[in-house]
Amino acid sequence: QYLMPRDLAAGAPTAGTDVGDPRGMFLGSTLAAATLQPVLFDPAYGPTINRSGSIGLFGTLGSGKSYLAKRIAWATIARGGKVIAVDRTSDAEYVRFADVVPGESNVIRLGKDTPYSFDPLRLFPTKELREKFTVSFLALLCQLPANDIAVATLDEAVKRAVESGFSIRDVELQLRMLDPDQYAKIDELSQRLRHVARADYAQMVFDPNREPANWDADYIVLHTPGMDIPSRDVVMNEHLARQMLPEQVFAQAVLFLVTALAKTAIFEDKSRFAALLLDEVWWLTSSPQGKELLNAGVRDGRKHNAAVWLLSQSTEDLLDDRISQQLGNRFVFKQGTGGGAAALKFLGVDASREMVDLIEQRFQTGMCLYKDVNGRVAAVAINKAEPGLDKAFNTNPDAARVAHVIASTEDELRALVGAGAA
Repeated sequence: QYLMPRDLAAGAPTAGTDVGDPRGMFLGSTLAAATLQPVLFDPAYGPTINRSGSIGLFGTLGSGKSYLAKRIAWATIARGGKVIAVDRTSDAEYVRFADVVPGESNVIRLGKDTPYSFDPLRLFPTKELREKFTVSFLALLCQLPANDIAVATLDEAVKRAVESGFSIRDVELQLRMLDPDQYAKIDELSQRLRHVARADYAQMVFDPNREPANWDADYIVLHTPGMDIPSRDVVMNEHLARQMLPEQVFAQAVLFLVTALAKTAIFEDKSRFAALLLDEVWWLTSSPQGKELLNAGVRDGRKHNAAVWLLSQSTEDLLDDRISQQLGNRFVFKQGTGGGAAALKFLGVDASREMVDLIEQRFQTGMCLYKDVNGRVAAVAINKAEPGLDKAFNTNPDAARVAHVIASTEDELRALVGAGAA
């Protein structure tokens, strides 16, 4: 009797869903309100309140996840932070991004022609890290299961090489000096390492005369144009993985190694925020060593004022609940058919039919469900960067048409998202 429809409508600008950080870049506008409400995002905010600053961004091809990752990376560097990206994309999108970053950038191309050394016995700063990551790298290189008895043989040889050697080539020498009555598979491991150490594609690790790369830039991108990286189907299939070519096995092991080096680099300087950006993260989570590396990076990032940013098409590519549970910020873009329920579970949202339909069918490029460091969830339309940056960030060949589709569907989605997400 007293609240008229026009009075209710007048309150629309004050109604909405609180989500995002109290400061930071303009991320976009929430779709869960009657009006456009700004959402702010500070990549470094999580560690300041003892929360994880790590991010998970998941969505199908062309959904907008890599665009958002570049926007966040640009904002991080502009605010004095550091970003290291591993670029496996065929069109070198994170290499092109180096042209527009506001700080100093360094592109390191991985492959047989790289002039740099990635020898773990030379590059990791402490004895413990040198031993740990050299054993993990060699176990991947020799395709050894984590519980294989030969891993203990490698471990002993690596420990001796760390004490007396200079290069990873010394591990093979130490293998031949072990007692065959006490250690298993010495001859097999020695033969494998000798074979790989002679290959052209492996000299970026086994050549003792190369100099280390410079890791001091504000933006570092590790690009893999000259490496024979196995496909997702091969890596995720145990039978196919056993049939990988030597170059492919080496490529997978090196990606693990450079990621470990990058994680060490972002942990070194606590005086400024730093992040490690990993796109199509399945290539790392497909191995036990990779999952442990990611788990440590996400878990320990807060105390080092650092974060790990994980991108992939499906939340199921993480393959480890320990990793997903420790991500401070979560973004779910459009999902493929059948992937909606898992994505909503990742956000802690009930997988109702309406919400599954929303993220599988109705979301357009640039629309996502965002869960912030305080656990609040809302639908957000990601804001486009200024024209000069937008062109560098965007990998969609039909961006103009996509922008028109978004503009024509946002009004229709507001009512549905407001009812479902809120």
